[in-house]
Amino acid sequence: ALRGKDLPDTCALIPGLLRYAATEELLALIAPRPILAIQSAPSVAEYATDLYRSFGAAGKLRQLPETGSAREIRLASYRWFARWLQERSELSSFAETDTAAIQPVEVQLPAAPPATPVTKEPVTLHALSALLGDALPQGNIGYGLQVAPVQNTTLNTQRGVETPVTVYRPGPEGGNFDDGFLIALDDDGKAALSNDPVIREALRRNWTVWAVDPRGIGDMKTESESFLFAASLLLGENLVWRQAADLERITGGLGFRNVHHRLGIYANGKTAALAATYLAAVAARDVPSWIVLRNSVSSLSNTGDVPLYVPAFDALSMFDIPDLLAAAKPKIYVITQPDEFINAEW
Repeated sequence: ALRGKDLPDTCALIPGLLRYAATEELLALIAPRPILAIQSAPSVAEYATDLYRSFGAAGKLRQLPETGSAREIRLASYRWFARWLQERSELSSFAETDTAAIQPVEVQLPAAPPATPVTKEPVTLHALSALLGDALPQGNIGYGLQVAPVQNTTLNTQRGVETPVTVYRPGPEGGNFDDGFLIALDDDGKAALSNDPVIREALRRNWTVWAVDPRGIGDMKTESESFLFAASLLLGENLVWRQAADLERITGGLGFRNVHHRLGIYANGKTAALAATYLAAVAARDVPSWIVLRNSVSSLSNTGDVPLYVPAFDALSMFDIPDLLAAAKPKIYVITQPDEFINAEW
């Protein structure tokens, strides 16, 4: 079990394991065969003890706690191997090799064969879902807006997930007829968008702005980044892909009032822009009309100071950001300054 501040060594995590079974379920598959468990989480250790007792096989379970020196743990492991693999009831003596006395041996390795080009799969919703996580339960998005320039609401992007939204409506009183919807997100949360030049320009053009905080951003942010990394790795999914799903469900749930109504997406920051890039790769041709990526990264191999959970595990074997953008149907604007887009065609 994962506890926010008490996480296992990430080197011991098996990507995608929780798609198939939790630790307790794996123990149930092994019991009542002999098992040696080293440094188990307390809840797992208690479960294992009860499980093996229920089989009448308590003697086949050996659990080593976190306390004790590395040598003590090794010796306990030697005894367990001697008993169950060599059928020796007791390990009377064992001399460990003095590693300092071992002389290095030079090994001549054969020349490596020439590298074969890696053939990447086409970027499709099916391929991305297989790598980044299958679709989660659909929410029922509904909303009702007041005549007010600024108002807060939530959108149900998944059953049990309420995505916080700040809505900016055009006109002095917030009641003008809108010519389009702009969905906006920022790595620093929707509050950082209140004075953004692109947001002000959207309102000037009589667009309604939906500033959203997808899971993991702004009001939905958690300070335990290591927990998000470990949980995502074990589940075999990617949080930024889930953020993209929040955006996709919002774009599909807002609806359109007439054929001239347009919808655009503005994402500022490395994480927000990557979520919008995932959406771009799987979006329908006409929804959204365009996507603005501000302060984005050009490659998953050079994401800089983003949290560990942002890059997808083993993603580069299948795609990189240029591949996602090449598959995009909406028009894409990659910018660093708002002025690079404000005067573009909306």
